[in-house]
Formats: sequence, structure tokens, C-alpha cells
Amino acid sequence: MLGGVRIQKVQSDSSKSKGVSIKNQFAYVIGLQLHSNEDYVAPDMKLLKVKTNQYNARNYVNATLENTKPTIMHNLNVNAKVNTKGTKDKVMTVKKNDMSMAPNSNFDFPISANGKALKAGKYTLDLTATAEKGRYHWHFTKDFVITDKQASKLNKSAVDVKQGPNYFVWIIVAIIIVLILLGIIIYLNQKNQKNRRRH
Repeated sequence: MLGGVRIQKVQSDSSKSKGVSIKNQFAYVIGLQLHSNEDYVAPDMKLLKVKTNQYNARNYVNATLENTKPTIMHNLNVNAKVNTKGTKDKVMTVKKNDMSMAPNSNFDFPISANGKALKAGKYTLDLTATAEKGRYHWHFTKDFVITDKQASKLNKSAVDVKQGPNYFVWIIVAIIIVLILLGIIIYLNQKNQKNRRRH
């Protein structure tokens, strides 16, 4: 079990003053870990799932990692990369060091797209993790898919993704211009033919 003791000085009534004033209060928390016995418990990590997500309007691929044992995972280092499936083409990569993980817990490890637009396709997550100064080591690979719908939705709402030109709108405008020009040419041609018949 994890918990803590919070220590704070008690303010006496005599310290209160009239009017508006700002008083700082300080507190200190001592973390505690309670064991039911002295047997050592080794940490164990699992990769639960991989999915796309968005934080603060920025695109990420999340790897959900789980510490399945009732022990704190210290000195956690994670090195993750996302490749196009079947290739060594790196699409995203991230490395985080000196983290900790609570007992029997899981969290989403984010891999940033770094402002690049997500592309629909099949990908492979390759993730390596170490804990307790390299004493424990895990390696995971997992395939996942980004659909057209997911990529389009996330890219549209991402603030750091440069939106490309809307070619569909330009194509419609070009077709309208061509139709107008054709209409003018046909009109002028018919007008010329009528003038010739009159002469």
C-alpha cells in the first residue's frame, strides 16, 4: 500500500491580523510504502493496447503499459518507436528516463507525432523498457491500424498540424470557370452566326 504523512504547522489564533493580508503556509509530505511481509516483489510490465489519441489538441499514439505487481517500479526508462508495418521506416519515436510507476497500475505512454499529420495505414509499435537501473528488461511489439476516419478527425482538430490546400474546392472552382468560359464561347459563336445570316 502507498500513502503518506502530511505535516503542517498549526497556526495560532494570535497570528491572525485585521484587514487583507497574504500568509504563506508550508506543508511537507513523507511518502510511505506498507508491506504485509518482507518478501521481495519483482515488478512485471505488460503492454495492454495501442491506440491514437489527442492531448492539448496534439496527436499521439498511446501505448498502455501496466505494472501487474504490488511494488513500485523505480528508474523506469522507456524507448518507443512506431514503424510502418513490415518496414524499418520510423514514423514516430520517443525516449523517457527516470520515471516511476505505482503498484498494480497502468498508464498511457504517449508517443508524439511532433506536428506531422497522421496517415492511415498499418503500423508496428516497438517498445523497450527497463527498471531498477537495468535489472529488469521488457520488449514489446504490437501491430495496430490507423483508419482514414481516425486520421482525418485527429488531423483536423490538431493545432500543430499544417492543413494542406483543399484540392476539392479548387477543382470545383476550376470546373465552374471552364463552364462559364464555354458558355461565353457558345454565346459569342451563336451571335456571330446570326449576324452572318442577316448580312
